[in-house]
Amino acid sequence: MAAPPFEGPTLLQALHIDEGPAIPADHLLLEPGQARATLMLRPGRYFLRLETTRGIEPAFGTLTV
Repeated sequence: MAAPPFEGPTLLQALHIDEGPAIPADHLLLEPGQARATLMLRPGRYFLRLETTRGIEPAFGTLTV
């Protein structure tokens, strides 16, 4: 799944769907133009969001591990 376009360093976050938007299960700093990322997630359902210099962006997708 591709992240929406972003500028500058951006934090990709995976959050448990059942736990709400509290603490990310994993996160990774993305550099401009970075197309791939590997997150270490236990089995379950997650939603993905970006935290940019403008703040936290709305969730852009879901993922099942």
